[in-house]
Amino acid sequence: MEENIEFVVIDASVILAKLMPDEKIIEYFEEDFESFLKGEINFLAPELLSYEVCNAIKSSYLSKRLDKSMCKSLLDKFLKWDINYVKVKDFKKIFLGSVDSNLSVYDATYVYLAKKYKCRLLTLDKKLRKAWEDETGK
Repeated sequence: MEENIEFVVIDASVILAKLMPDEKIIEYFEEDFESFLKGEINFLAPELLSYEVCNAIKSSYLSKRLDKSMCKSLLDKFLKWDINYVKVKDFKKIFLGSVDSNLSVYDATYVYLAKKYKCRLLTLDKKLRKAWEDETGK
């Protein structure tokens, strides 16, 4: 990983708050996005982030929250973001973390990455945030 650039783990909840036209992102997350878009920080995420975001966009279409054209536009926007996807291999640690924190294995993956790379975790999920804070003491 690059020196002198902050890395931040980001989950789907924050990505979707930024993407969805009917949602408002928290101001300090907006500042992180601005820094990310300027190349001042790098977002890290497990590969599953893309699946989560695509599925949420699809669900928005199926529920008629968004039309197909808007969904395609949001997906294009998301895919242009240069997020650093990390291939996670330590499933035993992730599984045990999910059991200990009562998180889904998916959510425990974000906690695992933030802990492994000693960086912040951006999430709007209260349970996930609490697990990360408990894990890291932050």
